[in-house]
Amino acid sequence: MEIGALAAKLNTSPQMVTAMLDHLQRMGLLTAAQDCSGCQLASSCSHGCGSAPAPMWQLHSRAAEDPPR
Repeated sequence: MEIGALAAKLNTSPQMVTAMLDHLQRMGLLTAAQDCSGCQLASSCSHGCGSAPAPMWQLHSRAAEDPPR
């Protein structure tokens, strides 16, 4: 999902979504995929991380297990 579409879905601005993604990345809960290696969906995905205009974000498993307080 593109940042603009996510912002519309969350009823906020694209700048706020970018700030939230940056914050989650600094906390170590998200990483931006640099390529498709290690991605479980690589064989069925048409995103093409290396050539995409926007990063593909990956949620770390510890984020689901131990959410921030």
